[in-house]
Amino acid sequence: MAGTVEGLLLRGTVGEGLSLPHLTLLTSSLSSLHTFTSLYGFSWSGDISPAHMMSTALRNLHSALSSNDQELELTCGAVGSLGAVGWVCERNTDLPRSTLSSLLSLPPHLSFLKPPVASCSESSGCGGMEWGPLVEWCEAQTWTATHYCLRHQSQREAGDVRSDDGCRWEICDIWELCAERVDCVTGRQLPTLLDCLCLALPFVEVSNISSTVTGCWRIVKDCLSSLPSFLSLLLHPHILFSSDSLLVELVGKLCSEVLELGERRAGLTNFLASTLCASWRGEWERGGEERVVQSLLRHRQLILELCCFGGIGIRSMRSQEDGEEFVRLLGDQVAANSAANSCLHGDCRVRLTILSFLVGVASRRGSSHFLSQFSREIMEKLSDLTATKPRYFINSLTHRRKQRLLQTLLLLLPHLPSEGDEDLAGRTLQLLGSDNQPSVRHLLEWTASVLLARQPHLVSSLLLPALLPDSQFRLSRLQSVFTVALHLTQAWDHAHTVRYCKTLLPLVFPWTTCHHFLVRLYAQKTAQVVWEEGREGEEGQLEGFINSCIMFMREHSDAARSSHKLEANVGLSLLRPFSDLSVQALFDYLPRLCGAVDSECVSVEELRHFWEQWGGGEGGVGEKVPLYCDNGALREMVKRGGVGGGEGGKGDDTRSIAHQLGVGEDGVEGEGDRGDIQKKITRWASGAGVMEELFPGRRLPVETSKVAGGLVVVASLLTKIPNLGGLCRTCEIFGAGQLVVSSLSVVDDPQFSALSVSAQHWLNISEVRLPKLPSYLLAMRRAGYQLVGAEQTAQSKSITSYSFQPLTLLLLGNEREGIPVQLLQLLDECVEIPQLGVIRSLNVHVSGALLVWEYCKQHLHTSST
Repeated sequence: MAGTVEGLLLRGTVGEGLSLPHLTLLTSSLSSLHTFTSLYGFSWSGDISPAHMMSTALRNLHSALSSNDQELELTCGAVGSLGAVGWVCERNTDLPRSTLSSLLSLPPHLSFLKPPVASCSESSGCGGMEWGPLVEWCEAQTWTATHYCLRHQSQREAGDVRSDDGCRWEICDIWELCAERVDCVTGRQLPTLLDCLCLALPFVEVSNISSTVTGCWRIVKDCLSSLPSFLSLLLHPHILFSSDSLLVELVGKLCSEVLELGERRAGLTNFLASTLCASWRGEWERGGEERVVQSLLRHRQLILELCCFGGIGIRSMRSQEDGEEFVRLLGDQVAANSAANSCLHGDCRVRLTILSFLVGVASRRGSSHFLSQFSREIMEKLSDLTATKPRYFINSLTHRRKQRLLQTLLLLLPHLPSEGDEDLAGRTLQLLGSDNQPSVRHLLEWTASVLLARQPHLVSSLLLPALLPDSQFRLSRLQSVFTVALHLTQAWDHAHTVRYCKTLLPLVFPWTTCHHFLVRLYAQKTAQVVWEEGREGEEGQLEGFINSCIMFMREHSDAARSSHKLEANVGLSLLRPFSDLSVQALFDYLPRLCGAVDSECVSVEELRHFWEQWGGGEGGVGEKVPLYCDNGALREMVKRGGVGGGEGGKGDDTRSIAHQLGVGEDGVEGEGDRGDIQKKITRWASGAGVMEELFPGRRLPVETSKVAGGLVVVASLLTKIPNLGGLCRTCEIFGAGQLVVSSLSVVDDPQFSALSVSAQHWLNISEVRLPKLPSYLLAMRRAGYQLVGAEQTAQSKSITSYSFQPLTLLLLGNEREGIPVQLLQLLDECVEIPQLGVIRSLNVHVSGALLVWEYCKQHLHTSST
């Protein structure tokens, strides 16, 4: 292998036996060899050394350039020599100083001249040669050589690429040259050019950086394969750690555009988060803690956006995500799952990457100032979201962003300095007074509990005033105050807890008689716990009275029934805010129990990957925030699917309790829950047969049997194409075994496709023309099918009392004439749909849909068992 490669390179270098028609063949061969050796490796043989190869190539190039200072005629020897130079440089081969000096004496950029017309005539066979791709290939070799020189010599003094007398250019010249050429290079050359800019960056004046980087971004937006190289340039330490206002503004502006683009193009933001964290982490490990902290402070808004990155997604992205989920469901059956180096994907990976870095920073000395500022930024962002959209639906973008911000705050909370606790606690209680979805409210209650537990003196000034009759809290939001008050009974030692409970009980007890149902319910639960925790010594007359009231709350049937409903409430009864503060509880258990969509819940497998990659080592997550949650009650609730149950449900919250007790969230009897959102069925998750169609004979991870597989719908009598298209969609949705039409040509009709919305690709459709319909019906009867017609006849049976056989053929009539008499005589039964109006019949597609659903409904239980 090595001999073949070296022979081809040497032959191309000297131009031996080659003529102009062979130039394209030579470049194609070198490109193919590059790909092959990249995959399988390459080592030089003992016959030819890279230094010898490079010396021969450079000698030929210098000879070809002797007449024209920076213009190279594309002769066979010149092209082959450039190929050899590019080959050696791309492998980062160490060269002797003399050879390197010869390479550095080449001009920084070459102009390529097409050979004279006489030497490339039609008779020579190269008149039709494409010179554009050839010049592009040659230019790529020159950029590879330039990058090699920069990589090996960029540390020389005074910005000189080399100190030899033969110096032809300086690093600043390369920067200007790259800035000029960025608009002209092709997509394959752009990463190399951007890498050259990265190497030259430390030697360039700040005033020249902003315009060049902005110009590169305009090109990269149309060539996103070069995004990793561009981000290495944009987030270069010389830019990222600069205090210059122009560069700080440049990073913020362009990173915001990358984030905006990442909302529409999946995966782009992963590059931004990983490159950003790698730059900060690398500088920290090199001893630049102060530079990193200052950079974090300057770019904290960018960090904040990364922590809550991710939207609901446009339709095309949701389709892609559903497709990726489908592939993941197949497990090891698909090679892509085995080859994937991470179980984290999409927006989740972006957030966990930046969070892992923040936790690592938080555990190091010198980061307290940044953490204080960043926590205040989180609170400001939460306040802005609340002011912008006071009411929002579950799993909306506002809900998701609030939840992500609070998860970030709680993850960092054990590392925060205590000086800012009063401000954070006050803002948290203020946010609890607004409308919040269950997961957000529980996270706010959790945050307030931890902060007040760390600073007990704040309880009297922040929490207790909220329980006074003239409190600014709305009645419907007081349950959060009671929840925090209840959590604090687990925060301190016994003596402190007793003092706290004695102070709290007089404020809680009056609310047990409040007219507002939920306030009364929460107050009774809090009073019971506070009374038990605060009791000591003998009871007096007043204590006896209170004890009687508490016993009545426990034993009275209505009060006991209401109190029992709170036992399954996540925030009040199941969550232990001080011992449950873990990565698993924050990112898996709590969102799942509160009805968050799957993309907001990080599974145990993903969390384990997160722990292994980022959480280990000194000062890792495990020192103050463990990975796993040992709360068995929460774990069992998750296994059962929670109170709200399922994706996009209402979750386990106050509204669920109120709904179970027959009252509204505001305590008004008979008022139901207010909102829900659309959640379309995912084919493979619902057990449809799409995976069976795509992967025949493969073991599938979910049940794919068709409920209505024994139903054949015959629509040969229908003539209107929209009816046929809609019927096709209905049959596919309910899993009918077959749809029969009079002509398969209708499937190609645009009207059919508009109504079927691609259902024809997933449904078995066959053709039976009208003359052959009687014989087809008789053949199906002999095959064991019961023939049923959708028609009103003298002996037809109502659909409400009719039982469909497992093997049923359903014949639909013509839109105007119905089922002809001669076909009625062949049927076993006719069924009709009861009507209450004046119009005598339904549209045939509607009738067919009702009958198909009735068959499906009757056989659902049989299929599931």
